[in-house]
Amino acid sequence: MNLSLNLIWKILKKKEKIKFLFLIFLMLLNALSEVIGIASIIPLVSIIVKNDVSFLNNFTFNFDLNAFSQSENFIVFALLFIGIIFFIKNIFIVYYNWYLTNFHVTIAARLSRDMYSYYISLPYEEFSSLKSSKFIYNCTEGVEVFRNGLINLSTFILEVILSLAICTFLFFLDPKIMLSVVILLSVIAILYILIFIKKNVIWGNNVKESTKGRIFTLAQTFSSIKDINIFSGEKYFLKNYDTNNLILKKYQKYHLFFNTLPKIIFEILIVSFLLFIIYFMIQNSVASSEDILIILSALALAFFRLYPAAHRIVSSLQRADYVSSVLDDISHITKKIKIFKNEYKDYYSNKVIKIKNQLELKNVCLARKDKNDLILKNVNFIIKRGSVVGINGDTGSGKSTLLDIITGFLIPTSGEVVIDNHEIVKLNKSWFSNISYISQNINLISDSLTKNIALLVKEEDVNHKHVDEAIVLSQLSNLVKNSTEGKDQFVGENSIKVSGGEKQRIGIARAFYFNRDINIFDESTNAIDEKTESVIMNNIKKTFNNKFTIIISHKKETLKHCDQIYNLKDGILSNA
Repeated sequence: MNLSLNLIWKILKKKEKIKFLFLIFLMLLNALSEVIGIASIIPLVSIIVKNDVSFLNNFTFNFDLNAFSQSENFIVFALLFIGIIFFIKNIFIVYYNWYLTNFHVTIAARLSRDMYSYYISLPYEEFSSLKSSKFIYNCTEGVEVFRNGLINLSTFILEVILSLAICTFLFFLDPKIMLSVVILLSVIAILYILIFIKKNVIWGNNVKESTKGRIFTLAQTFSSIKDINIFSGEKYFLKNYDTNNLILKKYQKYHLFFNTLPKIIFEILIVSFLLFIIYFMIQNSVASSEDILIILSALALAFFRLYPAAHRIVSSLQRADYVSSVLDDISHITKKIKIFKNEYKDYYSNKVIKIKNQLELKNVCLARKDKNDLILKNVNFIIKRGSVVGINGDTGSGKSTLLDIITGFLIPTSGEVVIDNHEIVKLNKSWFSNISYISQNINLISDSLTKNIALLVKEEDVNHKHVDEAIVLSQLSNLVKNSTEGKDQFVGENSIKVSGGEKQRIGIARAFYFNRDINIFDESTNAIDEKTESVIMNNIKKTFNNKFTIIISHKKETLKHCDQIYNLKDGILSNA
């Protein structure tokens, strides 16, 4: 629990820590209200069996309650007082539960947003090294585990405070009984925790890894459904899913089952102990039968509130070990978030990089990560404003890597990126505002055609005139005419409502809409028929006649529109 407390405390922000301390204050009041509720059973039972509250004279100072109980309307006032106490107590508990719930969900939502924001703000090279299952798990299931851990910690603190308050009450009622109960419950709790502390850590880590495995299989299924159908891969993927599912079920079962045992054990012990007290008091005539009934009523209520508290304390300690692995991962990420801006200050520099006349690569090399072999070897490349440059090469020759350097996604191992005769050591995020990058695999969002062309532009800021022009230039007019919804038609999740060629033309329409300085077309017309492609390529050359245009293609018909053509082979760039 100490480890979980430290990890959660590190994850919380300053204002959240203050709110958490206020929550602890509310827990103190909650415990006090519970004790008052338990204590109020004494006058209630005393009124029923003795018609007075003389029993309370043992707990008060300088006030004759017996005399008070002889007054007129005493029973009415006493019952009304007890009723008011319970009403106020429960109103407070309603407020406490609202504050507690709001506290947990607000922090979880903030943490999920922070983590998602951190991941999507990472430089491309670092983001691309992430496992999709870890990314999804940390932003969703991981945050949910943290929220449960926070609830667990709150429960632990509340129940400890409540148990101490009830024990204090029992001490004034009967010190010997209080000490006996505390020793009995403590010994059982400690033994149980020592037996299962290591097992819970192992179970929690296995649940975390198997959950990531399920997410990974689901993500692969979604992206590979055609291959699964064609190559009859259903059994293979189902086997992978079942493997993780069975591991998850196994360790969740262990944790959940053994988490129920303390409650049963404590209940048996408490009931047995209470029966023993009843027998002892009756056999030894320690008090009048009325007083015994009053004491036993208070003890019974205290015990039956104490044993759930003891169970929750033990369960909280178990869960703390169970979720410690996930909390450790999240704590590690939150540390990265705190130093993120400083670590990537060059990438997020306020310096705006613009291009006027020329982009040049000088002796650029790029080595594979953790390897010595080069993907690009002393690449020299120049493109001037107003020119259209073509690059061809076999698959795996390094074309996409070269484009990743030009776009700023990758940093060269050596060499220079020179913009308008000024060397740029690192291209920062502002560089992206110069570029439209259209790949052969266009990603479409589940929205209208307009929103997919004016991608990520707020609805009120969309320039519909430019959208219309882009539709014409990219040869999408028939797609618009053939739909009753026109350019507001929904393209469907994963673009299932458009063909491969139409999908590529939507991507090209984006370049026309944004009309940026550098326009890169990476095999972006390979699914388009030759006649349509020829019209589009002419439109590209006319529209971007004063821009920088780079075309990657295997097709000679496509490259004939270029002013200069380079060939890339085995990482070496040369004039074609």
